[in-house]
Parts: sequence; C-alpha cells; structure tokens
Amino acid sequence: MAYDKAFGAWVRDHLTDLGPVEIRPMFGAAGVKFGGSMFAILDDGEIWLKADAALAADLEAEGAHQFTYRSKAGEEVAMAYWSLPA
Repeated sequence: MAYDKAFGAWVRDHLTDLGPVEIRPMFGAAGVKFGGSMFAILDDGEIWLKADAALAADLEAEGAHQFTYRSKAGEEVAMAYWSLPA
C-alpha cells in the first residue's frame, strides 16, 4: 500500500463541489472522509469507493474489482471498497 500526497491533492481538487473533504493517511494508504464518514480509500494511485451490495454488484458488472489485502497470517481479506471501472 502506498499513498501519494500529490494524488490526494488531485482527488481533493476534483471533489471540491462536495464541500470539505478530509484525506488522512492510514496503514500506508489514505482514507477519504466527508461529513465524518469514510467513503473511499486512496492507494497506489487508485480510488476505491465504499460500496453496499447493490453498488458493489453494479461496479463488478462494469469491470471493477474489490479491494483486498493479505493479513499477517497470509490470508486474503476483502473489504467493502471497489475500484472505479475503466
């Protein structure tokens, strides 16, 4: 995982119409919050949107993939965040 501050600034610039967006580094990536709720992760130059089951199904149908990582025990862990479709 890697967070690039320049990419974070680019994302913040593109989300200015939402209002005050907070981007905070966490675990090597960064969390994107609005109104105190985290709705995205920035990692390795990619935006991962938090999705409920319906949005996840729509994103997957468009070619997006789910955010996963390897735990210390070597297990793959999936989170409720999805890449943006091409």
